[in-house]
Amino acid sequence: MSEQTDAKGPLLSLLQKMGLQAGVPISLYMIRPPLISQGISQDRIVFALYELKEEGVIDLLTDNRVVLMKSI
Repeated sequence: MSEQTDAKGPLLSLLQKMGLQAGVPISLYMIRPPLISQGISQDRIVFALYELKEEGVIDLLTDNRVVLMKSI
């Protein structure tokens, strides 16, 4: 299992639990602590974010924010 896959599922699950809607940005500072507490490294989180960006699921914005591009 790749590092991206290791963090991608928990990241998507967290976004769903947070009730994040497409088009509404959220601070990465709200994402990092819950994932770190699950034992996911910061590097794995970054890899997962970039993978989801490449897939068109999210976009990374300025000021450390992320926005869903489509519903999950």
